[in-house]
Amino acid sequence: MIGFMTDETQFNKFINIDSIDTRIVNYLRDSESKEAERIWKLLKYSDMRALFQEPLTKKEKNELIYRDKDQNFKRIFTMPLVEDSMTETCSLLKIYISSIEPTDHLRATVNIAIDILSHNKLNNVYNDSNDILEDGREVEEDIVVKNRNNILLKSILGILNGANVEGVGMLQFNQSLTKESQMKNYSNNKTNFYGYSLVMSCIMSGMGEAMYG
Repeated sequence: MIGFMTDETQFNKFINIDSIDTRIVNYLRDSESKEAERIWKLLKYSDMRALFQEPLTKKEKNELIYRDKDQNFKRIFTMPLVEDSMTETCSLLKIYISSIEPTDHLRATVNIAIDILSHNKLNNVYNDSNDILEDGREVEEDIVVKNRNNILLKSILGILNGANVEGVGMLQFNQSLTKESQMKNYSNNKTNFYGYSLVMSCIMSGMGEAMYG
């Protein structure tokens, strides 16, 4: 029986558990997709024409990632609690492990929370694109503005759902994998920020690798 195993090499060692959040941030930073471009523009710029700004350079993206003690002017964090930046009129992403569900001694579901937050004064931005129907047709809209957090949510799901992130595995927004995988509204009247808390999941399995689910 598993409970009486004495060989510790036969257990899941969660080798990459301490770098999952950073690897996801780097994946977003290095993506050249249109969705990623929108995310970084919305994080850097607070005006309604944010999506019409020039794409950010890698240096500009790195400057938005929190790495030291000073949280001012940072926009992406790998922890759930953020203080200094919550006083700014901006948008934020918080990416962190929310829970781990071990299936057995070798396999576990790791749930990663992605909090999408914007100050309530930044609700709308000017629309920079038309929507696409299920059959692939582009719809020319008369929608002038869209909700900032909705664009961030759509872009994050578009990039990360089903993505094979090196050292993490396949990220999934999939309740057949775990019921933790869901999106909930997030609001905090004390900080005037609102948005969504999205949970995506991956399978971590084996003694030395993060395997794809």
